[in-house]
Amino acid sequence: MENNKFIIGGGPAGLVAAFYLKDFKVIDEKPLGQLNTPFIPGPRLLQFTPNMWSFISEVMAEAGLNPEMVVEKAKIGYEEKNSYSPLPDINFKNKYTEITRGKTESEQSYLSEGKNEIEHIIIPEQGENTYKFVFETLLGIITQRGQLLRSKVSALDLGGNTIKLDSNESIKYDTIINTISLKIFQKITGEEIEGLETLPKSFYQCEYNNLSDKMLKLRYDYVYSVSGEYTRKTYFKDYIVYETVGQISGETVNGNKIIRRAENLPIQIKNNKNITHIGDAIMLGRFAEWNHKVKVNEVVDTVTKITQEIYAE
Repeated sequence: MENNKFIIGGGPAGLVAAFYLKDFKVIDEKPLGQLNTPFIPGPRLLQFTPNMWSFISEVMAEAGLNPEMVVEKAKIGYEEKNSYSPLPDINFKNKYTEITRGKTESEQSYLSEGKNEIEHIIIPEQGENTYKFVFETLLGIITQRGQLLRSKVSALDLGGNTIKLDSNESIKYDTIINTISLKIFQKITGEEIEGLETLPKSFYQCEYNNLSDKMLKLRYDYVYSVSGEYTRKTYFKDYIVYETVGQISGETVNGNKIIRRAENLPIQIKNNKNITHIGDAIMLGRFAEWNHKVKVNEVVDTVTKITQEIYAE
């Protein structure tokens, strides 16, 4: 194989990197990562920045599409004991941190950075499906370009610059970007990385049965809570998704009937690491950098810097 530049992982971060780094190939058996879930597990926003607007515009143009794009504001609420507020106080932040991370020290990135609204880009004809639509379109582009290698990395030798696939094929590389979780990265490299603790999350897709939620949907797009039954609920057009730190044994959450469950997923980062490199491997994305703050707009910005780093010579 002539190509010697690779991206491990075809989730959103890996696809963004591949879009701009056209001489890289993406290795992933099942690309799109958490977007493969049967329902959207919570807010998936393409936060507005000039770089993000340009990125989406370029993706749509390469796909031969010209959809209308607009900037909307997602409104965030904070609930405690059935009292709703547009902004959290320090006590709310501390309680939320203890419930979701098992510690008392809050970080700025928690609770949507304490904002009460977030500007994000929407394609009106796609609505709440915009995030997934953009990345499904992007995956089509990467596949069409011939950049996608549908395989699984079984081992990565950083010292020997060698990738071993589950087919037992070995590939030599000179540049590599990792976008998969550091926990998996540890297993395939043998690297020892301390402090990669995760806590479980569960998600419940529910019907609208509770009248109060039908009314609150007019005020908020999603709500954080420290009252115990859930830690966040996201209002979609036809259903609600509740996020919890434990599992719900009954058939309802907050009076709303459960349709589907995704339980006990170990995806909550407890302590941020902000790792950018391990050996010669570049880390990109939330779970690769082990940084809860990283979202797609930060990934787009980082890829610009990575491009300059890779092609500096």
